[in-house]
Amino acid sequence: MRYTLEGNSIPVSCKKRKWVKSVRKTLEERKKEYRIIYEVLYNDYRINVKNVASLLDSDRHSTSNRLAEAFDLGYVLKPQIRKRSYQNLKEYLYFVRDDNPLDAFEFYTGCEDVMYQAVLGGPVTIMILTRKEMNVKGDVLLEGVRSDYLVNFAPDLTWDEVFKKIHRKIEKFDPEMYKSLGKIENHWNESVEWDGEDEKLFSAFQYDLRKKLTPIMKENLISGEKIYKWFNRLDEMCTVFTQFFPEGVAAYEPCMCMVDTDYEDFIVDLFSQFPTSVMFFKVRNTLFCYLWVKKSHLRVQTPLKSVEELEIPFIFRTLQKKRYVSKWWYSSIQYYFCR
Repeated sequence: MRYTLEGNSIPVSCKKRKWVKSVRKTLEERKKEYRIIYEVLYNDYRINVKNVASLLDSDRHSTSNRLAEAFDLGYVLKPQIRKRSYQNLKEYLYFVRDDNPLDAFEFYTGCEDVMYQAVLGGPVTIMILTRKEMNVKGDVLLEGVRSDYLVNFAPDLTWDEVFKKIHRKIEKFDPEMYKSLGKIENHWNESVEWDGEDEKLFSAFQYDLRKKLTPIMKENLISGEKIYKWFNRLDEMCTVFTQFFPEGVAAYEPCMCMVDTDYEDFIVDLFSQFPTSVMFFKVRNTLFCYLWVKKSHLRVQTPLKSVEELEIPFIFRTLQKKRYVSKWWYSSIQYYFCR
C-alpha cells in the first residue's frame, strides 16, 4: 500500500500532518460521488469546491479533479441556463418534415437567428429553435413560441424500478381527480428587465454557470455590482438546471417525444421518474419531452417476444388506450447544432 500526506505529496513533517492511505477508488465508488455532486449542484450551482469536498469527505484538490471528471465523462452536465418565455425574450420552435434534412440542417446552421436545430429520425425530420420568427422550408407540422423549460430532478432509481413505478402510477391515476398545477410555465404576455449587459452575461454563462466571474467581467466591461445583481435575478429571468446521467450521457440515446394530452402534469410526473434528466417544454398546447434513454427501451435488435419489451412505446400505447393521451410520437435525435 502506498502512503501520501493529505494535501501534500511530500512528507514535510510526519508529526504535523495527517497520513492517509492513497487508494484509487472503484468505478462504483466514483459513481456514488458523481451522484452526490449532482445533488449538490442541483441545489447550489455555484457551491464552493471546499464545501463539496466536505460532503465527499475529501480534500479540495481531489474534489476539483472529481468535479472535472464528472463533467468530462458526462455523468453530470455543468449547471446551465435558458431564457424564460417573456415577451421580450421569446424564442420560436418549428417542427418540420423535410425530404432533405441534411441540406436543411446545413442551411440553417448559417442563420444567425437559429439557436438550436436537430435532425430527427421520425415523423418530424428537423426541429429548429430561433430567436425571431422565420419562413421555414418544408412541411411545417407545428410552430409557435416555446414555453419555459422544466428539467426534472433525476431520482436515484434503476430502470426496472422506474418502469414498475410508472405503470403503478398509470393504474392508480383517476382523471376525475386530476387538477392541473401548471408545472410548465409561460410568460408570453409579460416582459422582464433585460439589457445588453444581461445578454452578454447570458451568453457567457449559458452552458456553464460555474465559470469564474473576474475574466467575464473584464472581457465584457461589466461591473461587479451588475454581475451580482444579475445572479440575484437569475431565477426570475432564466430556467436554471443541471442534468444527471447514471452511466454517463454517451450511454443513452436522446429522443424527442410529442404528446397531446389533457393531463399534462400527470405525463410530466410519469417521465420525471426517469433516472436520467428529462427536459419538458410546450409549443402552444402540445407537450414535448426531451428524453435520454437506453436504446433497448425504444427498439431491440433481436426478434420481439412481446411489445412490452419496448418500454417507452409500450408506456405511450397504454396511456393512449386509457385515453390519457390522444396523440403521440417520438423521434431519435440523429445530430444537432447549438449556438
